[in-house]
Amino acid sequence: MYQSYPLAWLSLVTGVVTLSVTGMASLCGQQPLQERLPSDSEIVLAESHLVALNRRRRIIVNYDIHSFHPDIDRWVECRFGHADQHGSQIDTMFFCIDGGNLAHYPSKVIPLAEHAHVRRWLAEGIDCVKVAVDAAHERHLEAFYTYRVNGSDRLSDGTPARIPLKDAHPEWLLDGVWWEPGFWDFTVPEVRAHKLAIVRELVENYDLDGLELDFCRTPPFVPIHEGWQHRGALTEFVESVRRMLLGRGAQRGRPCLLSVRVPATVPGCHHDGLDVESWVGRNLVDMLVLGTHSIDVDLAGFRAITARTHVKLYPCMDDAAHAPSGYHHPGIEVERGIFANWWHQGADGVATFNWANTADSDCVGYNPRAPSHQVAYREIGDPRTLYRKNKRFVIPRRFGGGWGGGDTPWLIYANVNLHAPLPLPLPSGSTPRLLTLYVSDDVAGDAVTTRLRLLLTGIGDNQMVQVKVNGVLLGPAQVEAGHWRIYEVDPASVTIGANNLHVRVAGGVAGAVVEKLELDVRYGP
Repeated sequence: MYQSYPLAWLSLVTGVVTLSVTGMASLCGQQPLQERLPSDSEIVLAESHLVALNRRRRIIVNYDIHSFHPDIDRWVECRFGHADQHGSQIDTMFFCIDGGNLAHYPSKVIPLAEHAHVRRWLAEGIDCVKVAVDAAHERHLEAFYTYRVNGSDRLSDGTPARIPLKDAHPEWLLDGVWWEPGFWDFTVPEVRAHKLAIVRELVENYDLDGLELDFCRTPPFVPIHEGWQHRGALTEFVESVRRMLLGRGAQRGRPCLLSVRVPATVPGCHHDGLDVESWVGRNLVDMLVLGTHSIDVDLAGFRAITARTHVKLYPCMDDAAHAPSGYHHPGIEVERGIFANWWHQGADGVATFNWANTADSDCVGYNPRAPSHQVAYREIGDPRTLYRKNKRFVIPRRFGGGWGGGDTPWLIYANVNLHAPLPLPLPSGSTPRLLTLYVSDDVAGDAVTTRLRLLLTGIGDNQMVQVKVNGVLLGPAQVEAGHWRIYEVDPASVTIGANNLHVRVAGGVAGAVVEKLELDVRYGP
């Protein structure tokens, strides 16, 4: 059923499989983890490393797992559909071809996934990871492998998979988590060693430009309710990967970069046990990919800890499979607004996650609800190609995309957008609520028309709702289908950057909730 683990790593004790750190490290030609990583050894990056890091990287594309086509050539065409279009601003491909614990490539470390196409390809001598990396390089694109740190452990039909090592060592798994068949506990040295062996195999077997550790898939990584207390375990793991990549780069004569995908805010990283300040300060990482299905990310907070360092920042948006609440495939104008804001806030580039990867309806990566993605990949990678394009700037909402149900927001920070201000109940008195809307464009100087769109629940359409933009009272709203209130806004009242919006219900009617607040910006010729 599964590919066997190498016998050198296994010992049978009363019929139970055990895995030792020393045994695994010896097989990989290393000392045990704790001996190999002296905490006082400084990491200094070579000039060639910095040159590789500083290459143009306008858009990073991260495609989800299980995007397969039976024919390998068509699979490549589908995966690179948008990257191959004229005017594409995609520079880097992050390949997430498996969930982290079941391989879609020949592996001596983890079992082979039960995916029919993958198994047939391997039987025919076709390695889809090598094919993907080679196809990226043929197109002069960077190729990273995205490794999901805590995996997903799902078969192609979505049912939970069986992981032999998890079956053998339930004591290496976290207590009290909702995911079957359980999440790894990174405070366990054997878990860190096992994960290091997985990513080592990837970078040794494939001509990768870099590796990404995806810490948004999926927290928790350490005992729940104890994230920050165990930050040292995750820092030790990141350091072990960094040193391994530096060794691999020296061996082949070409750097291998390290990216990490983390929650959308610095305090959110702390909640999940990720000490990004130490990672940056100790030269452990090159790139931070911020968030997942994010509309707002803490670029200012991350910039504060990466200032005067080599580390690059790439905010990330998924508006498809795990879209933010209320913005599933929102269209090109919302996408323009989000990415234009990020460029204005100082991003080094931008990233997408789970977007459609082709406009070819014959492909698995095709999504008929996302025609905007084809246009976006020609625009969002450069603020100049976003200039004077119609946009919709929005205030983010919490949850969305399957995240946020039950106790999830209590247990983890990544993916739930708990920092978002909406939905927001309005008080029953005359006191207004204050919201902040970020607008990257010089609306006052360039826009022809601007309209504020306000969606409320718990209130009748005839009830007056008053709105101010930067202290300017807007006129009465027109109510459109779906209970949207539309206000005309003088472009001169909108400032570049953060805009204050006051909202209140005239007469103080109780029960009103602000669900969405958006600013439409339209340009003339």
